[in-house]
Amino acid sequence: MRKPELLSPAGDWEKLQMAVLYGADAVYLAGTSFGMRSFAGNFDDEALPKAVAFAHDHGVKVHATVNTMPRWNEAEQLPAHLEKLDAAGVDALILADRPDILSERFRKELKKLQTNALPFDDHLAIRLIEDELGAEIKDVFSEFNPHCIASASIGQVYTGRLKNGKDVVIKIRRPNIDQKIKLDLYLMRYLAKKLALEYPEMAAINIVGVVDEFGESIFKELN
Repeated sequence: MRKPELLSPAGDWEKLQMAVLYGADAVYLAGTSFGMRSFAGNFDDEALPKAVAFAHDHGVKVHATVNTMPRWNEAEQLPAHLEKLDAAGVDALILADRPDILSERFRKELKKLQTNALPFDDHLAIRLIEDELGAEIKDVFSEFNPHCIASASIGQVYTGRLKNGKDVVIKIRRPNIDQKIKLDLYLMRYLAKKLALEYPEMAAINIVGVVDEFGESIFKELN
C-alpha cells in the first residue's frame, strides 16, 4: 500500500513550525494576496522565502494557495505574484478551477484526468520495458509484478526486485505519447491565441506564453 501524504495547513509561523516539527509531509500556505484564507496570518514577501527554507530544511514540501476568484482588474498583479512564489521556492500551487471561465460540465470532465487515467495493456507495457532494457523480464528481475500499481497521463508504474535483491519501481511511457502531446499542445496554443484576441483583458496573463512554458515542462518530464 502506498504511504499517504500528510498535508497540513500553515496559516502563520507558529502553525508552520507545529506542522513541520510534528510530522507533516507537506504544508499549504498563502502569501498576502490571491489566497482564500484571509483570516490566517499568511506570509508577506519577506517571510515567505524564510518559511519555505525552514520547511525544506526539515524535508517538508510547501504548497502555495492561489485560490481566490480574482477580478479582471487584478489580473496584472497575478504574474508578479506567481514569480514571487517561484523565487521563494514553493514546490506546488493549489489553484482554483474557475467556474466563471469553464462550465461545470467541462470542469467535471477535466477533473477526471487528475486521477482516473486508464492504464494501457500490461502485456504491451512489459514488451516496451523489455525493449528498453534489451533483455527479458526474467533475465533482469527475480520478482516482477505484471500489473501496474499506478497510471497517469504520460505513463504507468510497475514494481520489481532485481537479481541483486534491490527493490525498484519502473515507469514506462505510454506508446506514441510524444506525438499525442505535440498535437494537444498545438491545439492548446491555437485556442490560447483565439482567447487572447477575443479577450484583450487577458493580455496581462500572457496565456500563449503559459501554454509554451507548460509544453517545455511536459517535454522535460518526458526526457
